[in-house]
Amino acid sequence: AARGWRLLLPEGTAPDAPAHPAIRRVPFLPQRDWDRLLWSCGLNLVRGEDSLVRALWAGRPMLWQAYRQPERAERPKLAAFADRWLGDDAALPAPAARAFEAAQDAWNLAPDPAADAAMRLAAPALLDALPALDAHAERVRGRLGGFPDAVSRLVSFAVGRL
Repeated sequence: AARGWRLLLPEGTAPDAPAHPAIRRVPFLPQRDWDRLLWSCGLNLVRGEDSLVRALWAGRPMLWQAYRQPERAERPKLAAFADRWLGDDAALPAPAARAFEAAQDAWNLAPDPAADAAMRLAAPALLDALPALDAHAERVRGRLGGFPDAVSRLVSFAVGRL
């Protein structure tokens, strides 16, 4: 496998993926095992909001594919996510941020036929940026961990209204 990578694909997805020694099919997993898998991977490509949240908490580099909506209504949500995830992290080099944005855009072209070509163009820079994106993802997880949980915020809100 190039660079020692393995691509883990959930069973039943990407049926047209070629047979290759670096590609492994994994069964769908219980949530606890799914989280462990996310934590152990060097790059997570996830789809949907629930998987986005789990991938954010994993603190690993990731790309998020939003569910396609009519008239590409998901595009502002994707842009807002990229803006928030990249944030104002002065420690993240600009080339790493650009690599993330290009790969994130390519990942969200699917199922458009242009997605494969766009990802092939974006992948080398993304892979080169992984060390910087790894450190950044850990900082994002730390920042998210500093927010109070939803239950505490709800209690504070309710107490303030009594």
